[in-house]
Amino acid sequence: MLRVARHIDSLQVDIACLQERPHNLKVAWDDICHTFLRYPYAVRNKPEKTVLNMAILSRYPIVGHGEQLFEHSRNEYMWADLQVGGDTLRVFNGGA
Repeated sequence: MLRVARHIDSLQVDIACLQERPHNLKVAWDDICHTFLRYPYAVRNKPEKTVLNMAILSRYPIVGHGEQLFEHSRNEYMWADLQVGGDTLRVFNGGA
């Protein structure tokens, strides 16, 4: 996770969407947030699955978030509303 965080940090992106992130039993969510220090705002999917966990990390405040399972499927996506200046932007992060 540290190598991934360093790479993302080197790209200087404002928003990072993680897919297939480690389950909380393998890597604690607090440890993930601590690794991505440049992103003070973060949300994750709940409940956690064995695999296919997702997260959205942002330098902008997250003012809303949720997730949706596609009907008759194991596929899902999550979203987060970010406050960027005077605008609210919705970011989608999808997984299988």
